Amino acid sequence: MASTEVIKKCVVCDDKASGYNFNVLTCGSCKAFFRRNALKDENHFKCPFEGKCDLNLITRKFCQKCRLNKCLEVGMKKDLILSERELELRSKRRAEKLMKLKLNSQKKTTTDDKSTTDSGNSSVDCDFMTQIFLDNSISDEKIKAQIIDIEKSVDTTKNTIVWTHKPSISKVSEFPIIPIVRPITDYNNNFNAMESNRLTELLSASHILKMPYGSVKSVANTYLDAMEAIAEHMEQVIDKLVSMSKRLTLFNAVCVSDQIALIKYGSIEMVYLRQIIGYNADTNHLVVPDEDPTQSVVIYLDAINQEKQYLYKAHVKYFQEFVREWDCDETIVDLLTAIILFDPNRPSLQHRMLVK
Repeated sequence: MASTEVIKKCVVCDDKASGYNFNVLTCGSCKAFFRRNALKDENHFKCPFEGKCDLNLITRKFCQKCRLNKCLEVGMKKDLILSERELELRSKRRAEKLMKLKLNSQKKTTTDDKSTTDSGNSSVDCDFMTQIFLDNSISDEKIKAQIIDIEKSVDTTKNTIVWTHKPSISKVSEFPIIPIVRPITDYNNNFNAMESNRLTELLSASHILKMPYGSVKSVANTYLDAMEAIAEHMEQVIDKLVSMSKRLTLFNAVCVSDQIALIKYGSIEMVYLRQIIGYNADTNHLVVPDEDPTQSVVIYLDAINQEKQYLYKAHVKYFQEFVREWDCDETIVDLLTAIILFDPNRPSLQHRMLVK
């Protein structure tokens, strides 16, 4: 009888665990989250849902306060977080160890005769590669569990674009096309007082979603770098989407469980919608703000094509089609964000008519 494989779960969000991190069995995403945020001031994050968030694979991005509290409650230890200096020393030691192994393997191959070299090399190379995997200097944070979140969120059934050339990136402008500010000043002539107030409230609340594009901090030109940058950007945007939503009277009028459902099932769509603001169609790259508001990260979509062609085609198809529709007018994106947020067809809604 075949044995059933036991899948270990993250004790924070119930995702598939990657191992013991900071003294607790967690996934790579919660490990990276804890490393980034555990040492911040305890009042740095605030829960928009009265501290009642139920943490799971999907909702873990909605409230950083409750997620950090859960990390601490299950026993993750702050004192196990290495400083930048300690991380640097660890990487240096690993690099030196790998170099020593490589030099030793080269010595063995030069001392053996040709008849034993062929068989000997395979053994040496095998030992060398085994050591690399056992003592890998690539951190788990780079291979985040968010990659799974992103890939699952993309509809791959309609990706039929065939690309016959790649745009030249030798002389690429690093910043996206600058949105054209077109203030709405005459909507009072088209809407009644209630509608005008709601529109004014929405545009005011949407200011929190405006993310500055600072100087370029780094360029993501590999698949893992691109996925890591997109995942971190998603965390930032979702946090801002929650704050924006809580500033809307109509959002606060629905019960807390419906608020969570609207954010939970609409967040991925809203994140991808707002990414269009940082897309440059001429050079086929995306610029996303870094956690440091004075810096940005450039993501070349070709980097995604290196590993996941369907994911690349889905991104490019969406960006190329929608870039013509939004016409560099960020107000259009703000209005569409609200339409996506208040979708009465979301699962688990208790009061659909009120949302509608």
